[in-house]
Amino acid sequence: MRIIFDAVGGIGKNIAATVIVKLLKNKYPDSHLTVLSSYPEIFENNPNVNELDHINHRSGHFWRGLDYDKILVQDPYHHTDLITKKSHLIEAWAKIYDLDYNGEKPEMFFTDEEEQSFQFQGNKPIMVLHPNGGTETELYNYNWSRDLPEYIVNEVINKYKDEYDIYHIKSSTQRITYSNTIVADYDIRTIAMLIMQSDKRLFIDSFAQHLATCLDKPSTVCWITTSPSEFGYEIHNNIIRAPYEINQEFTCYEGYNLIEPLALMPWTSNKKIFNLDQILNTI
Repeated sequence: MRIIFDAVGGIGKNIAATVIVKLLKNKYPDSHLTVLSSYPEIFENNPNVNELDHINHRSGHFWRGLDYDKILVQDPYHHTDLITKKSHLIEAWAKIYDLDYNGEKPEMFFTDEEEQSFQFQGNKPIMVLHPNGGTETELYNYNWSRDLPEYIVNEVINKYKDEYDIYHIKSSTQRITYSNTIVADYDIRTIAMLIMQSDKRLFIDSFAQHLATCLDKPSTVCWITTSPSEFGYEIHNNIIRAPYEINQEFTCYEGYNLIEPLALMPWTSNKKIFNLDQILNTI
């Protein structure tokens, strides 16, 4: 049996898709599984993958004359149970393809050479921060619906800067920076090595919390308009935002949009979103 599995979307979604790849191989152990991914590096060395290519080459695979038995391209973001917040992303994805999901975690596979090549440890232990999302911050610099307020990030840095080397995971195109941190604008697999070697971690709902799950690195993860029941993992210390103070007609993952203007923030101040002491005491 020849199967194509389409993993289009962001880094975190692709990391979650490693579970679907495993479940497909469990159900069809003798299949030839081709994975088309927006981030093929996530699936490198994965023993469940027989063939790997970038999603941009999708048409070539579909029309090159191969007789595929299954072409799996459905998007779990369109599944009823995810839209209505009844299922986790991975669970909804598994339901689409009638796969037996029992809480398996995402996984990535690294060579000994990779693990030995990237050594970040200096004279201090490592702390890793991922306080801002992707394209949202490139456009708006701060996106209340996803990002940690800057004052929280600075309070965390001030508390730990003397004891830890603090790495700030960010895209090279993101404008926001923080004093007393080391910019970590590395590729995905190098960031994984950084997280693997870290002692403390503070993340939002973005790809780093998925990576930490792969690596069995319990982290503090802060949730604003998404929730761990949809996109998170029990391995982490999941901190949920405070109740909304204002009823707003925003759409963010109350639909599919993770970009929301400040005028629609449902609190009177971004200092009302989280309890700072709770975050400081649980990292």
